Amino acid sequence: RASRSPFSVSYRMGSPDDTTRLVRGGRYLVEFNASAISDVNGNPLLWGNEVNDGSIANLYFGFLMEPEAGEDIVPPRVQNVSISQFENNWRAVATFNEVMDTTTFNSDNFALFDGDKIRLDGSFIKQSGMRIFEFYPSSRTIQPVYYYITTAVTDSVGNMLDGNGDGRGGEDEDFYTNLPDGP
Repeated sequence: RASRSPFSVSYRMGSPDDTTRLVRGGRYLVEFNASAISDVNGNPLLWGNEVNDGSIANLYFGFLMEPEAGEDIVPPRVQNVSISQFENNWRAVATFNEVMDTTTFNSDNFALFDGDKIRLDGSFIKQSGMRIFEFYPSSRTIQPVYYYITTAVTDSVGNMLDGNGDGRGGEDEDFYTNLPDGP
């Protein structure tokens, strides 16, 4: 949601419709469409002391969200995913390196698939303050073979998953899976 004042434009995130998240310790690049920027009276953006004549298409600036002292900015990692039989039912157990936010686990961001890569319906067992989550497929006879965990799962303070182990969470390549490429 953007708001304007005579000297600034601000953007506030956090509305129910906004899924953008800035993570402390993250690096960001902001791009402005220079030709769309004007003051409250409709005057075009000044570049230095000159009016933007349209030759400046975009303005860029980068920034780093600095963590506060003692703040946990370390993203969670998956330590292990195991698939086994338990009391005549298949289950998958995912273990994380830290306590996770149980509200971020659902069938959209933690999924199991059979050997033909068909998504399996099922249910979760998740307990507050836990590092271990269990998924039980609805069908007792179909063995899960593949798993997929998205960056939407977060630790207890909101850090997004680091699925590729580079120390930064929430990147496009940070999902955690054993699904092979292709159809």
